Amino acid sequence: MTTRELGYLSDTLKNEQIIIKKYQEYGNVVQDQQLKTVCNDMIRKHQEHYTQLVQQLNS
Repeated sequence: MTTRELGYLSDTLKNEQIIIKKYQEYGNVVQDQQLKTVCNDMIRKHQEHYTQLVQQLNS
């Protein structure tokens, strides 16, 4: 993997962490249960994406 590709992956990992944190924050403040569910679903989706990227880096 080139240095440039590693840089892209690193940026993407950071972005995934930011997205996860934001959805956690949103989920903590919204009152509507459906919105909480959406936030939790998005957290899981982005955690899975983050994990896949880390696995790609480690392979």
